[in-house]
Amino acid sequence: MEQLKRMFVYAFDGRPIPNGYFKPDPRIIDGPFALGDLTVTPFDLPHGRFTTTGLLFSRGERKLAAYFSDCKEVPAEAVEASRGVPLVVLDALRRNLHPTHMCLDEALVAARRIGADRTLLTHLTHDYDHDVDNAELPPGVELAYDGLKIRLE
Repeated sequence: MEQLKRMFVYAFDGRPIPNGYFKPDPRIIDGPFALGDLTVTPFDLPHGRFTTTGLLFSRGERKLAAYFSDCKEVPAEAVEASRGVPLVVLDALRRNLHPTHMCLDEALVAARRIGADRTLLTHLTHDYDHDVDNAELPPGVELAYDGLKIRLE
């Protein structure tokens, strides 16, 4: 929160925020929380010397989706909690190893460990030829794309 306040001074100093600018709803996420009829469970994800947040979305006891992007790996606790979710979205920055993001092979390992019905790979660089690389992925795994919409039931 301190970093956000430093980076977006105008959004936290009490003055009116112009239209089109970041308008925060400052809350510290330190455990599961409700979003409408969903339960959102956060997980710490390693990202080099920083930590990012992954999310598992559930309705009642039913897991709906997991979002683990902008990370180097999906820790065992997050894998276990999301195992068998219908949809998982994973970071797959590029084909080659990267120090703070999962590469394609690391993302595919995480996908197998989670065992979702459908895996979308995101946070992609220009290293991918979308149609060619998409055709080479295992069944149930696909490259995401700008404008993709997902319906969760």
